[in-house]
Amino acid sequence: MEWIQPDLVRAFQAEETDAYRICTFRDGWVERYGSDVLVSYQTAIAQERLTTELRLWSLSVGFNFTRVFARFLPKQNSGREAPRLITGDSSAPLQAMALERGLRYGIDFGAGYSTGLFVDQRHNR
Repeated sequence: MEWIQPDLVRAFQAEETDAYRICTFRDGWVERYGSDVLVSYQTAIAQERLTTELRLWSLSVGFNFTRVFARFLPKQNSGREAPRLITGDSSAPLQAMALERGLRYGIDFGAGYSTGLFVDQRHNR
């Protein structure tokens, strides 16, 4: 499991970016969208491990997330579902704002399977 290093987090902050991949793992990944986090996983064990280690990582870098959403990564497209809230205020809207190089992007965790902003494709924009 590979977590983003604190110096890279600071570099993203300096360029006004708060949407990026936090962790990559063989059975999933974790992405930040503003103050919210999306855990994408292939197994329940992977979800638990990523969520637990997210808490440890956030303490080590001083990142206070507002909410954590989880999304199962099915083998078939027919199994896709919108992310579900696992930590945070369930009465808050499912929308969030994220920055990439100072540009604001609207994220809607309830609109469907994808957030619409692919943080691992930044170099293609």
